[in-house]
Amino acid sequence: MDHGTVRDDTGDASIALAELLESLDPVAIHGRGGRVDPPDDVSVRTFGAAVADVVVDTITGEIRVEHLVVAPDCGRIVNPLLVESQVIGGATQGIGFALTEEQVFDHGLGMAVNADLEEYLVPTIGDVPPIEHAAVDLPDLAANALGVKGIGEPPMIAVPAAIANAVHDAIGVRFHELPLTRRRVLDALADARPDDRSEGRR
Repeated sequence: MDHGTVRDDTGDASIALAELLESLDPVAIHGRGGRVDPPDDVSVRTFGAAVADVVVDTITGEIRVEHLVVAPDCGRIVNPLLVESQVIGGATQGIGFALTEEQVFDHGLGMAVNADLEEYLVPTIGDVPPIEHAAVDLPDLAANALGVKGIGEPPMIAVPAAIANAVHDAIGVRFHELPLTRRRVLDALADARPDDRSEGRR
């Protein structure tokens, strides 16, 4: 099939797909496919990158992500709309992982303190900045015949690190624990500048 045209095995005869379907109506068409196993000596790997532009309020500890660029590798892009949706959803999850989502446990009671979405804070539309998908679209024919890879998790993985690195670039404090809550930001700033804290400077 080439641009909506179906050809026979010899390639001599062809018909438009729409015309073929109309002529067969109401008969259903069933398709069959196959797959080629990838070589045993190839280990499929993916990669991804993200860049975040953030604003940090050193008075309140609030971090606001202004812009996010995400470039996950999923091999050949077969369905651009689906990939775009996955990138936006995954990047949004990454923002939550970086800034708000933290399960708090009462170890004495053995239960979660914030066990619902009223207190376990996921990003809302007001927390999500413009997300730019820098599509790689590089077929990996060593992975499979179509050159495709998964796109479920790669958009999320690099985002928290990109946000934490952007915060470090903004305020000079390196964080090793997520999420970057206001309290953690203020405590880190106080620890990094004890003299400023004692004199009331920010």
